[in-house]
Amino acid sequence: FSTAAPKDLYTPTDPAADAPVVDEQMADPDSLWHVVQEVLRLRAATCDLQADGPFEVIYAEKEKLPFVYRRGSVVMAVNPSGHVHIVELEENAADRLFAIGEAEWQSGKICMGPQSFAMWTVKD
Repeated sequence: FSTAAPKDLYTPTDPAADAPVVDEQMADPDSLWHVVQEVLRLRAATCDLQADGPFEVIYAEKEKLPFVYRRGSVVMAVNPSGHVHIVELEENAADRLFAIGEAEWQSGKICMGPQSFAMWTVKD
């Protein structure tokens, strides 16, 4: 994504002939570029996702997934594994704000599909 000389770059660009280029990423509504833009908009619009927002771990067990944490009124869950993982929580979600992959929160259970991430607002 740069026209600078390779020696001047902080990290190298992908030299592959089929490496993604900005114009193509911007034209593809399903590209990583659009995902990043959506996450940045959501972060800017949500006070609890700012740098000084509160942080609380809700579920983190050794060798178990998903990892679940809360930033104020937003609960996030991440499952980096290749398997479905389910965790029971006492809280209930109100609305899903964002998701990558399969992620559901119903009846006090979060079910995260393989390699997934999701954000929900919570009912207090």
